Amino acid sequence: MSGRLIILTDLDDTLFASERSLPQSIDSADLIEAAVNDQGQAVSWQTVQHRRLMQALFKDADVVVPVTGRTSRVLKRVGILVHDGPAISSHGGVVLDQGQLVLEWFQQIETDIATESQKLEAAMRAIEEASKILQDAYQPRYRLHEDQGIPVYASIKTGTEIDRRLSEQIHSIAASHDLYAHVGIRNAALLPSYTRKDRACTFVLDHLLKRTAADTVITLGDSLSDLPFMALGDFAVQPTQSQIWQTMRTY
Repeated sequence: MSGRLIILTDLDDTLFASERSLPQSIDSADLIEAAVNDQGQAVSWQTVQHRRLMQALFKDADVVVPVTGRTSRVLKRVGILVHDGPAISSHGGVVLDQGQLVLEWFQQIETDIATESQKLEAAMRAIEEASKILQDAYQPRYRLHEDQGIPVYASIKTGTEIDRRLSEQIHSIAASHDLYAHVGIRNAALLPSYTRKDRACTFVLDHLLKRTAADTVITLGDSLSDLPFMALGDFAVQPTQSQIWQTMRTY
C-alpha cells in the first residue's frame, strides 16, 4: 500500500484521562499509568478502551504526532508515547522535532511574538481584576506560560466546571485583547495568533512530513478547539464523552 499513515493526536481526555475525568464505574485494576507530575506521581491513566484505540490506530502508523496543550517540559512526563519525532506542544505555540524546537517554526512566528505577548500580559491583568468577582464561585488560578522561551498562552484553571457565565467572561476578555479563547470543562486558555494547533499541524504536515496525496491522515481530539486541526485529516476521531461529541448531540 502506497503512502504513509500519519496520526495527529491530542493527549489529555483523548488518549488518557485524569482521575476526576475517568468514568466512575471504572475498575482501578484495569488502569495503567499514562503520565506523571514533576514528583513522578501518576496523575493520568489509560483505560482498556484507551489502549484498544491506540492499538487499533497506531500499530500501522508511520508517524504519530502529539498535538497537546501541554508544554514541552510537561509533554516529557507522558510515558505512553515515544518522543522521537515531530510533536506540537502548548496548544500549537511550539513545534518540536527530536525534542528540540524547530528553528524554521520559530522564525515563522518570531515577528508576532513581541506584540502578541503584550496582549497576553494585558489580558492576564484583566483576568486577575475579574477574579475578584469570580474567586468565591470558581476558585480560579491563573498563569502565563512560556515554552522554549516563547510566551505561548495564559491559562485559567478552576475548582468547579466552567459554566456559561464564566465562559462568556473568558471569551469577552479574549476578544477585547484580540486573543483566542479555548474553554474546556475545568480549564481555559487565552491564545495569541501564533498559538494555534491547526497552524502548527499545517506546518508539520507541509514542511516536516511533506504530506503527499497518497498519505492518509487521521486526527484525534476531544474539545471544540481541536476541530480546526482535526479538519486537516482525512478522518477524525473523538471520544463519546468529549466536548465535541456532547455538542454534536444537541443538533
